[in-house]
Formats: sequence, C-alpha cells, structure tokens
Amino acid sequence: AALTAEGKLTPFQAEAVRNSKTGELLLGNYLVLSKLGEGGMGTVYKALHRRMQRVVAVKVIKKAVATKDFISRFR
Repeated sequence: AALTAEGKLTPFQAEAVRNSKTGELLLGNYLVLSKLGEGGMGTVYKALHRRMQRVVAVKVIKKAVATKDFISRFR
C-alpha cells in the first residue's frame, strides 16, 4: 500500500506483487501498468514501453485462438 501511495507501483502492479505474479508485469520492453479489458480473443493491457517512455496498449492473444490464420488476420 505504501508503494502505491508513493506512486511507485500502480494498484495492478501491487496486486501482482501480493500474488507473486511479478513475471506477468514485464512483456519484453513493456512494463504492464494495468488491465484494460478481456474478451474471447485475449486481454488488453495498458503498458509503458521502457525505452521509448510511451504508454501503449498491448494485446495478449489467448493460446486457444492463436492459430496461424488468426494471427495473420490480427496483424
């Protein structure tokens, strides 16, 4: 709670730390800040690109739908 109050962690990040899920906070060059939404195809996160210092949306596609055809259409 103290790190969230000091602005060092978002509530989403603090919850991940509490649940020992810190590996889910980094996706390559992206630092996950919060979960924006979830649907049948995957989950969308608000993230910070660590080198460019930009806030972006990152979609993580569920394995169940990640066929070559689906990924091709998604791109």
